[in-house]
Amino acid sequence: MAWTLECKRDVLKFLGKQDNVIQYTIRSLLNLLLDNLKSGIVPFNIMDIKNLKGKMNGFMRLRVGNIRIIFKIDIELSKVKVYAINYRGDVYKH
Repeated sequence: MAWTLECKRDVLKFLGKQDNVIQYTIRSLLNLLLDNLKSGIVPFNIMDIKNLKGKMNGFMRLRVGNIRIIFKIDIELSKVKVYAINYRGDVYKH
């Protein structure tokens, strides 16, 4: 089954404001995440993914330098839902 990526409007807006190198890096990492999920692996160590705690329990974060991507994996729908992306100091304030 093909895995898909679903992004909120704020995520696309943030990406649009970044330079081409950052956009390419983030898109490449998200595609790598989808490729790993197709083979049944959540690459926690390889991609610096961590489960979040507290009020964000159930979400995961992917670190890309000083940018954080907050997402959930929906195994039943084969979908990765990206809820937020921002710099480290601002992303957790949602």
